[in-house]
Amino acid sequence: MTVPGNRYIFAFAPGSTPATLTVTSLDDSKTYGDTKNLSLFTVSGFQAGVANAYLPDPNVYSGTPAFFSAGAGATADAGSYPIILSQGTLGASGSYSFAFNSAGLLTVNPKALTITANNVTQAFSNVPFSGGNGVIYNGLVNGQNPSALSGTITYGGSSQGAVTAGIYSIIPSGQSSSNYSITYVDGTLTITPLPMSVVLDALGTAASVAGTTAPSLTMNATILPTSPFSLPGNVAPFGGNSVLPYGNDTGAVDSSTNQQTSNTSDGSTSQQTSNTSDSRRRRR
Repeated sequence: MTVPGNRYIFAFAPGSTPATLTVTSLDDSKTYGDTKNLSLFTVSGFQAGVANAYLPDPNVYSGTPAFFSAGAGATADAGSYPIILSQGTLGASGSYSFAFNSAGLLTVNPKALTITANNVTQAFSNVPFSGGNGVIYNGLVNGQNPSALSGTITYGGSSQGAVTAGIYSIIPSGQSSSNYSITYVDGTLTITPLPMSVVLDALGTAASVAGTTAPSLTMNATILPTSPFSLPGNVAPFGGNSVLPYGNDTGAVDSSTNQQTSNTSDGSTSQQTSNTSDSRRRRR
């Protein structure tokens, strides 16, 4: 052995065995649905000098090993797979031979998948809400559809059994897969109150059209629900129309009469009448 400068040159006697370089695969990872080009390895076993190991050098070996792993393809299920090495393009000087250590593992991680509940908006119907309005999947790969998942979607949250007007949560759940890491996103149920319609009686309509009397003094209005159901929060359903007159100035100059009449659910009628002083004059 000669030592030119700080480099070592090894000479082997005829018939001696070359030193062995050990090529070892390293751990790697990918996500389900992706492909992986493997390239991580180390080489060890370089001949040592008196005190220090001979550093890797292109004059000693060149090229890269060949890699194989069953987990490298896009359709490989989540899990761990050995990374197997072979000669590939590796070459070495006559002083070395190669050994391969397939110690590395390729980890296939689950793909992130989001399942979002659709929102629902509906008018009050006095019928308890149940179920949901479907979901949206975001993150499926490899041409897959929801049938690739186990289980079925179920719905929970404050929306289940909701009746009165308000906003409620729709919480999806129920599906799983070893290849997907599933995150559920809640939806909302919005129940809107029934709209109301206002109908002018004949007196109020005529006064409004003619313009002879201020509607604030003569208009009678009937408030009708647009559905036969009771409004949210009412103890009893509507049994008839509520007539709400706003005033009447067809009487004497110095007085006017206000009247309010309503029909209740049991068919009875209540009436309230009051006389107030009024100094306004009748229009001519």
